[in-house]
Amino acid sequence: MSNHLLSRIWHYILVLLPLSAVFTFILTLIVCNSKRNFDLHDLPQISQLGIGVTYRLFAIGVAILALQLFGILIGRHIYLLHIIKPLFSLWINVYLYLQLAVGFVAIVFMLLMAFVDVSKNRIPHLIGAFTMFGLIVIYLFLHTALALYLYTQRRIYNQKLDIAFMILPIFYSLCSISAIICVAIWITTANSIAQYAASGIPFLYFVVFIHGFWKTRNGFNNLQKVNLTSL
Repeated sequence: MSNHLLSRIWHYILVLLPLSAVFTFILTLIVCNSKRNFDLHDLPQISQLGIGVTYRLFAIGVAILALQLFGILIGRHIYLLHIIKPLFSLWINVYLYLQLAVGFVAIVFMLLMAFVDVSKNRIPHLIGAFTMFGLIVIYLFLHTALALYLYTQRRIYNQKLDIAFMILPIFYSLCSISAIICVAIWITTANSIAQYAASGIPFLYFVVFIHGFWKTRNGFNNLQKVNLTSL
């Protein structure tokens, strides 16, 4: 199989990854909830879905989700490296790698949360869960700040703005603020609905990455014009 074909496959997989991650997330919750026979009118904490008979299912689901998120973060990072070429500077490059590192560490703690049974090792599990949520929120805010920065640079390059470019920074901001509010409510009240919302918002955020991944389906280097309006 040629490198060109492998590259094409990778880029088309990138287009599908955000939606497949949403599907994996929802399917894992539904399957584990049904196996545990929880009342849908009284949603359990997500941690409770990974104990007893559903431990293995929960761990496998989160492991698959971690691989999908890893691919999304890598793809987005490479994409952003191309987007910021006109603005290239050391600090922006460092910023992008810092953002990527935050995302990777969040995935590590997500796996810790999934593979450590809360009924047997409560403290390590909670450390994994709280740290994961905190780092995901930080990643969202870092990415949103970058999107807003690129938005402010538009006039410097006199580039025509498309509707998506104008709307996305607002969407990113709303998702980031909503995520931190839901995390705060969950931590202070142990409200399971807030926890589910805090868990789902990042996937909604990542779905929008499809817009950029689709533009690079023929390869990053084959973009006819890399500019600041390609968020």
